[in-house]
Amino acid sequence: MRPFHSFLLLLGLAACLPCPAHAQQFEIPASAKAAIIDQTNAYRASKDLPPLRENEQASREAQAYADYLAETTKQGHSADRKPAPPLPDRNPSRP
Repeated sequence: MRPFHSFLLLLGLAACLPCPAHAQQFEIPASAKAAIIDQTNAYRASKDLPPLRENEQASREAQAYADYLAETTKQGHSADRKPAPPLPDRNPSRP
């Protein structure tokens, strides 16, 4: 194999090596958040469901987890390997 072809082969192989991802950080405009909530509530209203509103604590936790995923290049709902907290019992009359 010629030296130039060897170089091209090595260059191509190097391009296939995994490299760390760099997540882009940006703020979601308040208008976009409001539009998501408005459209969700319009759909919920069409199904005779009560409207939703943003939960600031849940939003902070979700953003912190998204930041963790971006920093560690992990993905998925169980990337931190922490068990999910139990859901509250919404029907205490069940046995």
